[in-house]
Amino acid sequence: MWGTWAERSGWQALVTPIERIVDLERFGAALLITSECDGAAWQPGGPFEDGPKLLLPGGKYSVRSRRRYREQSMLAIDMMSKALMQAGISPDCIVHLDCQDGLAAYKDPVTEIHKFIRETLNPVTRCRDCLIYYFGFAIESGQWALTWTNDQGYSKVCILDPNIILPPPGPDDGVPGARFVISDAPGTARMWMRPARRLRGVAAWQGEALPGSNGGPPMTRWLTGLMPEPPKGVLAFLEPAPEVGLEDLPCHKALFWGPSPPDPALSRHLLWELTEFLGAETMREHRSKGTEEILIKGGPQMLLYILESQIKVGQDDLALQLLWLLQALAAEAPTDRWADTMNEALSPAMSIPDWLGHGYGKVAENAPQILAAVLSFLASCASQCARCREECSEYIRWPKIQQLIFAAFQSCRDHLAAPDAARFAPAARAACRMTAQIAAHHPLDVEEHEELVCELLGMLSQSSELEELREAAAEALLYVTFRCNKSKGQVLELIGQYHPNCISDALTNSRSARTIERILTFLRSVAACQPPTAVLEAFPSGCHEGGILDVVIEMLERYDTDPGVQRWGLAALGTICSADEALAHRAVDAGATKSVIWALGAEVLSQAKFLEQDALFCAYALLSTEQGQEQLAPTSGIGGGGVDGHMLPGLAASAVARALREDSCEAAMWGMRIFERICQRHALIVEPYVDVILDAMLAENCLHGTMVAASNAVSHLASVCPVAREKLLARYVSLIKALQCKGHIAACEGTEDGKERERELMDWVQVLVDVLGPPRPVKSDDQILREQLRQLEADEVKSAEKSGSKSNTGTKSNPGTKSRTGTMLDSASRSGTKTTGTKEGAGRESSKLASAKVTVL
Repeated sequence: MWGTWAERSGWQALVTPIERIVDLERFGAALLITSECDGAAWQPGGPFEDGPKLLLPGGKYSVRSRRRYREQSMLAIDMMSKALMQAGISPDCIVHLDCQDGLAAYKDPVTEIHKFIRETLNPVTRCRDCLIYYFGFAIESGQWALTWTNDQGYSKVCILDPNIILPPPGPDDGVPGARFVISDAPGTARMWMRPARRLRGVAAWQGEALPGSNGGPPMTRWLTGLMPEPPKGVLAFLEPAPEVGLEDLPCHKALFWGPSPPDPALSRHLLWELTEFLGAETMREHRSKGTEEILIKGGPQMLLYILESQIKVGQDDLALQLLWLLQALAAEAPTDRWADTMNEALSPAMSIPDWLGHGYGKVAENAPQILAAVLSFLASCASQCARCREECSEYIRWPKIQQLIFAAFQSCRDHLAAPDAARFAPAARAACRMTAQIAAHHPLDVEEHEELVCELLGMLSQSSELEELREAAAEALLYVTFRCNKSKGQVLELIGQYHPNCISDALTNSRSARTIERILTFLRSVAACQPPTAVLEAFPSGCHEGGILDVVIEMLERYDTDPGVQRWGLAALGTICSADEALAHRAVDAGATKSVIWALGAEVLSQAKFLEQDALFCAYALLSTEQGQEQLAPTSGIGGGGVDGHMLPGLAASAVARALREDSCEAAMWGMRIFERICQRHALIVEPYVDVILDAMLAENCLHGTMVAASNAVSHLASVCPVAREKLLARYVSLIKALQCKGHIAACEGTEDGKERERELMDWVQVLVDVLGPPRPVKSDDQILREQLRQLEADEVKSAEKSGSKSNTGTKSNPGTKSRTGTMLDSASRSGTKTTGTKEGAGRESSKLASAKVTVL
């Protein structure tokens, strides 16, 4: 038990969680709330028998455990009182509201709570903060459930939620400050930890609460410093809200404390102050802290209230202000401080087009800014919150979101040639980003969403100067295709049927390196489709001049110093070339080898992470052609030559050496595959780099593909290169051990794939033993004969045992005699005794010997 352990070990936190939230300069008092913990109202025949469900620590309510619940509540109050006094709070400022049996009938918990706030937080006391602590039961929606029997014998139940415990805004509400809440009751985190204007959640249980022990309830033990870590299932925010100037704004009290603004005009004025506060140039460095302060102090609650109560026809400007602020809170404030309530803003946001009178059908044409703001907010929520992504993907919301997406695409397409095209582009861009979020959450069925994918392909290939729209469309298509091979094939089919030149046109029309990088990333994803024939069918002109390969190489030459374009351009190039040899031939003719050599050797790209890996991959694909091998690793280049005076093997060796230093396993693997392919044609070119191959094989994190490719290269080098053979012999034992260990690790996986990899590695062990190991002695004819005879006799024994085991009748053999069938021919010579037997036996052995000799001959 934690309490017993703390007492026994003498451990206690130097600064308790309670002390972290108590600021003695601001803190006024603490209200500790408990009840009799009587669940009779939820028993059969009680008023709450049919719900709502009662939640309590440890699970289902039991009458026999009622005394235990009461004891735990008293322990919790005692521990919390001591912790507060330790933090410097006077005992007179700690009030215990205990709804116990016999409580006077006129006593009402709500009235007592309001009285506490009114008397302790007022201009006279100059105290701004207080703590409300509750231990006890709750109901499934998160409200507190106080239960007791009053002095007149009536069973009482009081359900409390955040709106009830606070007095109405006004004089009785006290001075602005923080009303901290601790809810030691199961399933209450979502209600009591959510951002609220006048309440500040400190700790609460997200689901079931752990039962207490003799040391007290576990969450209270942690809060009072008797446990080092919070119990599992507790959501806690101990850090105070940042203070970056929100409370100094004239709008602060009206928006965050007093009654909500009564009319849209005043709301627009107050929200303008808030938007200027976040958007000011002087707030750039503190913007994230500013959004966090607004969020913690109840910004979402305030904004959604104004949204739902004041947005109507003609209030487009107010709606834009609200959506801008909500998106800032969703995108920039810490997601965990939303306490899993961000999804509650989705429905109001999606209702704005109807509230403004535009409807889903006309909002894109009449109010494109509203449509862009709604879609941007939905995309921000989906990008930050898993629950929002799930809800946006559900069959209830997704069809409505698609209506907004199609409306945005339609209006943008209709105005592409118009002077005001830029006015409609933000909505289409937001539609692309929303699609990307949904596709990232789960693979979209391209067949089901064919119209949506065609719209994205159309946005990708549009000829206008809307670079950001083209980039957003490419990103959405990337997420549609990158996780599902079926989706890749379906998108390639749509490209071949309706948009054969969309990617080439998009690359040619783009002027931004970032946009080109995103398009190349999508091309890399879709070109990895299996079977590879789908790639050739989608890009039939790729094998000819001016096709997709020529366009990609043109981009590599145009943006030769941009690491992103170089990386994804080479990755796309290598993937396309791997699909068909004719495509690789065209890439070599168009100058792809120069792009590879540049990327591997240019000093300006030397710090680009992952670029070398994709450059090596592309080089490997180009080496599949004779022309590519002659340009990248010419046989005449042992003394010079290559592309622009550079040879691929040397650059690949340098890249592999860097990859080994930086633990880049993929780059090392493609380097070894390059050496493997070159060695199959001319191993002498690779001989100077045998040390790099050895280092890659002996690296601790060597991949299976690296080991196999390197073993193949080593086998060629050992056969034809004397210098390489000497270096390999010096590390022969280490190589064999590395291969065997890799094989054993694969076998330990216990899968068919692991066993297959083990067999492949063991085969390479045998190859290297044959190539590098000592020569094996040649067997004589007699040795071969004896081995064959042993095998024959072993087969006879197996067949005899098999027939004997199947027989249902027979006699038991004499244990004192040996079966002639099981006697080895050369057993006598090994033991030094003469072999004896009957003539029949000798004749049988002679016939075997003759048969074996015939076989040998």
